Amino acid sequence: MAYFSVDTVIGVFFCGLFVERFLEVPMPTAWWVVLLISTWLIYTLDRLLDALRSGSSVSSKRHYWHYRYQKLLLGLIGMGVGIIAYCVHQLPGQIIYGGVFLVLIALIHMWSMRLSRYWWVKEHGIALIYTVGIWFGPVILRLNGGDPVDWLSVGPVIGLFGAAVYLNLLMYGLIELDSDRKDGQGSFVCLIGECQAASLFNGLAVAALGLGGVMLVVLNSRVEVVMIMGVILSQVLILHRLPKAWIDNDAYRIFAEWSFWIVGCVVWFG
Repeated sequence: MAYFSVDTVIGVFFCGLFVERFLEVPMPTAWWVVLLISTWLIYTLDRLLDALRSGSSVSSKRHYWHYRYQKLLLGLIGMGVGIIAYCVHQLPGQIIYGGVFLVLIALIHMWSMRLSRYWWVKEHGIALIYTVGIWFGPVILRLNGGDPVDWLSVGPVIGLFGAAVYLNLLMYGLIELDSDRKDGQGSFVCLIGECQAASLFNGLAVAALGLGGVMLVVLNSRVEVVMIMGVILSQVLILHRLPKAWIDNDAYRIFAEWSFWIVGCVVWFG
């Protein structure tokens, strides 16, 4: 499931439910189809291109799986593009324009990764695409419906969510540093080194949890803030406390993706 990016898609689904509930905007079915298939396409294309660049000698099990089943994946990618093309015309124009802009960002991200452009490293690009992709549709629909967005309350929650996504990617980069170096992957952790990346991870985690604590006192969105703080704390625990055997057999990826399912709990318990 992890190799096929299904866990990532499920995580995006739960995060989408979280945003839908938080902004009180029911999203149309077409939006969900486009969001989930686009997520799978971006992650699969990114990994497939990495695998094809390294060839059969790729050291990552995940990338080798994509290399081995490249024909199947290319067929599914074509089907996914067709389904998105069918559903897009059912969405409001502003969401379509925003989606086109997001696609351009995704293309820039994948192009820069192929050319090892460190001004746009993997963690930065994916964090931006993931966060904006989940939030921009509900925000646009809320504004189109005539309901104002209280940016003093919503903005910090989006920022905290983005920090959780970025910490997740830094955690992956730290754990997978050796294989990324062998395969020539252009990650931020490879660029700045393990010590600096670990310091950045710890400092950002402390700052984000501190910001979350302040938000619990100041804002009314307490359940949402607690959910995101739970995601951040889980990344810290996975990096610093998960048994080494679980790291070696890739089990950490299951916990890392499942941690984003936490925010979906707000739909039922919020």
